[in-house]
Amino acid sequence: MNDPNNTTQPNEAATDQASMAPQRMSEVLPLIAQMLRSHGVLRVHARYDGKEIRFIFTGVDKHPLPKYTAVETALAITNALKVILERRYPGATKAEGVSGYFEWDLVADTLRHEHVVTVTHHGI
Repeated sequence: MNDPNNTTQPNEAATDQASMAPQRMSEVLPLIAQMLRSHGVLRVHARYDGKEIRFIFTGVDKHPLPKYTAVETALAITNALKVILERRYPGATKAEGVSGYFEWDLVADTLRHEHVVTVTHHGI
């Protein structure tokens, strides 16, 4: 049903929603970003292969992350990265032969992502 008082066009509404979506990891995980920076973490490296994601936190060794904190942080980041991965490549978190790499630069607050799909063929 059309609303005669609604002056927003369908494409404008989609654009408005996209512009309101978080654009940086620190917007998605503000407390995690703040905590990592306070521990001197400059980069988060996350490599995924199949359904597993492995992390390396790099930076200056101000106050090393306690093991429990690192595990909880990795879980929160994993959930955020899976959402990003599924948005970019639907079904990727459940697919075989999928691998890739995320690098979150906490100084520039950028996220670099490389994604690879390996397909094995048998026969002709």
